[in-house]
Amino acid sequence: MLNFEKNKIQILHDSFGNIYFKNMNKIYYLSIGKNNEIEIYETKYNDNKYDNTSYSKIYNNENAMLKKKIMEEFENDDDESGDDDEFANYRNKIKYLPEDKTFVADELPKEKYDDYDGYCDTEDGNFNFYKNNDFEIVNIDGSDVLSIYDTYIFCSDDKIVFSSQYNQSSQYRISIYKNTNILLLNIIGNDVKKYNIVLKDDELQFEKII
Repeated sequence: MLNFEKNKIQILHDSFGNIYFKNMNKIYYLSIGKNNEIEIYETKYNDNKYDNTSYSKIYNNENAMLKKKIMEEFENDDDESGDDDEFANYRNKIKYLPEDKTFVADELPKEKYDDYDGYCDTEDGNFNFYKNNDFEIVNIDGSDVLSIYDTYIFCSDDKIVFSSQYNQSSQYRISIYKNTNILLLNIIGNDVKKYNIVLKDDELQFEKII
């Protein structure tokens, strides 16, 4: 079974929201291709750190767990007859954006951070990046093509450690679970596809489960 630490697999990102995987000396670019399927291919980018990087704080605490519990109670309640517009919108958010159940970000202004420089955007102000204080990820000088997906990285089923989010509506959300080597592709408003992250003959691959 693949192990991110044992197999020395790193997750990287660029300032345009694209995600990369580094395995040995190979760097793979993660994309979404035809028929809304995950695709990866080897690139010529290197993992040189792009120094102009700052992150807003992301954390998991009791408020996040309470938020998840409340959202799940709404999700499991089949009686929609008494819903007003606000609750109807909330139900839709739970249904189509399940990643938000455990996502808690520090929304303080930039100057309030002690350990973070605030939001890290592209020159057009398109992507915001968030991470847990203990999680290490490198922003590389990669593609200059804007990503069409938001990304959420979990170190366990409930603990999110990194996120990149377009400040307008993305078409997709990708969740990477390092503890189980699972990648979920949320085609927002349509379907969720599930993949195993595997190594075969020293090549990183994604095997579709659902």
